[in-house]
Formats: sequence, C-alpha cells, structure tokens
Amino acid sequence: MTSNPSENLDSDNQGKESLRLAQVIALFDDLLAQTHALETALYDCPEPLNLKSSLRMLTEASSSLLSAKNELEQVDQIVQQRLSISGRFGSDRVSGEPRDIAAGELLSPKQIITLFDIGQHRPEYPQILLADHLQTVEGTRPTAMVKAQHQAKKEQQLHREALEEKAKDLIEDVESRTCPTCSAIAGQFCRTSSGRIAETPHRPRVKLSDIAVENPEVATHMTRINEASMEYFSKRDVR
Repeated sequence: MTSNPSENLDSDNQGKESLRLAQVIALFDDLLAQTHALETALYDCPEPLNLKSSLRMLTEASSSLLSAKNELEQVDQIVQQRLSISGRFGSDRVSGEPRDIAAGELLSPKQIITLFDIGQHRPEYPQILLADHLQTVEGTRPTAMVKAQHQAKKEQQLHREALEEKAKDLIEDVESRTCPTCSAIAGQFCRTSSGRIAETPHRPRVKLSDIAVENPEVATHMTRINEASMEYFSKRDVR
C-alpha cells in the first residue's frame, strides 16, 4: 500500500520528515486528481443549484495548481540533470541594471526558470549549477520564513481591521460638530464643493474632535466612501 506523501509533510520540521521536491510534485498530482473528482461531483450534483461560480473557482484553483506543479517540475529537472542557470539577473527591479545572484540567495521557482532562460541566451553572463546554489541555502528553512512573513501580514491585517472598527465610532464623534468647511450640521456628512458626500470628513472638522486629534492613526481610517458610492449610483440610476 502506497503511503500518502502528505503524511510526512511538516512545515515546522517538528517530528515528521519534510518532503523533498519530487515528493511535493507527487502531492500536486494527488491534489489535481482530487480537484478533478470535485469538478465531476459538482457537474453531477442533483441539487437544484446554480453551481457555475463554484465550478469557475474550482477550475481556477486547478489551473493554479497545474501551473505551480509545472514550475516545480522544471526546477526539479534542472537540479536532477545538474544544469546551469545564469548567475546574473537581466535587470534589477530598483536600478534596472544587471544584478549578480548573492551567495545563499533564496530563489523562487519562477526566478530559477527565468535564470535558466537567461543562461541559454546570454552565454557571456556567469553560469552557476543550480544544485550547488541550493546547497548554500539548504539550512535556511524557507517554509519557516514564509510562515513568518504570512504571520506578519496577518497581524498587519488584524491591526488595520481594529483601526477601521474604532474609526466607525470616531467619525460619529467628528460628525457631531458643524463643519467649518462645508457647513454640514451635526449628524450630517461633509460635502464636496459639487455637493457629493465627501469620502472623508474635512480636516478643520476633524480638528474640532479632541478624540480624533489624540488618535491620528485611527483618524486616518475614517471614511464615508460606501455612503458616497451608494448616493452616487442611486442618483445615476434615477437618471
């Protein structure tokens, strides 16, 4: 009985053996087979539901999985055949000039494929063996790095959502005062010179609120963009 490659998968390397690249590719095959089975199940589902959007999302997921698998297969082929890649990028994102790969630099599959193509067309660039380069970054635990980055983004998202929630109460306090700019009375939205709801309260009105002045980070998240959009589209529909 064949073992499931995912049984050995452990991104934190705590107790289980991490998968090698060939095993990851095999896992992609399993996932693709499951998505195809799901697609068939949706087509055959007898419930009276419109499942077009579900099928579209599943198709997109399957396409993404296939693209990722193809990239990894190309990388695995370069490693197994001990092929060379360019040791230099064609242009740096910042300077626009060619940039040499740093020792121990972590490369994505897409970057590796690009460097392989550059190596084929730019023989004057320095060449390196991908297998040798990967050995220089073997102990960096890229999965742990990615996990840390994901956690940082998640914390930033939660912080932003908390600020947006506090801003809902703060904007009520700001709008409880008459606006010196557009003369909106207490309880009314600020208005632009053309009469539309302003997406944010006017600065002089914000300065009248001690709470807003003391919490500038929260104040920057105050918005009436939803109300402005609803009013704009409702007037357009009437026309």
